[in-house]
Amino acid sequence: MSRASRKRTWTRFKWIQVDYTDLALIHDETMRRGIEREREWERRGLTRVAENNLYMVDVNVGEAVLGARDAIWLSVRRTQRSRLPRDWRDLQRIKAEIVGPEHEAIEIFPAESRVVDSADQFHLWVLPRPLYRDEEGRMMNCFPFGWAQRFVKTEEETRQLLDSNQTNRAFDFTPDDYHPPLMTRKQIESQCLLD
Repeated sequence: MSRASRKRTWTRFKWIQVDYTDLALIHDETMRRGIEREREWERRGLTRVAENNLYMVDVNVGEAVLGARDAIWLSVRRTQRSRLPRDWRDLQRIKAEIVGPEHEAIEIFPAESRVVDSADQFHLWVLPRPLYRDEEGRMMNCFPFGWAQRFVKTEEETRQLLDSNQTNRAFDFTPDDYHPPLMTRKQIESQCLLD
């Protein structure tokens, strides 16, 4: 099977306007308050929604980030609210295509007392400045943990693993396939509380 025939369709993200459900139809008070809060954030420009053919992403900045005003919070779910598969590569691509490929993000596995699990979606918190190396080669604007450099198996190496019955899957896209980031540097700087 050729690489092209394996690829999934992945369209470019675009900003969309969300038609929130009529609050009178929502009987759950917590959900009602959450939707009211999201409407207020959207009105103030703190929340926007991006969508492609597979995913819908709430992009939150400023006080809408809930405790990290200088970060970008991506709340990711499948379009049509279908079951969300756990796919690290998709989350990496979503982060790259909405904020930028050189921005770092984390997913938190919180203390049980802080767990939020009310919908089938994932949350990423993204640093608002891209990674760079200073004049001495130190990495800047990144988390103080994690890998220091990129190491990804080539398509041929992955195929050899698959042929030897080892667990890995072939790539259906590479960073070269990514669309340009939806958020511009200017948008990030104006919407996040950067010094």
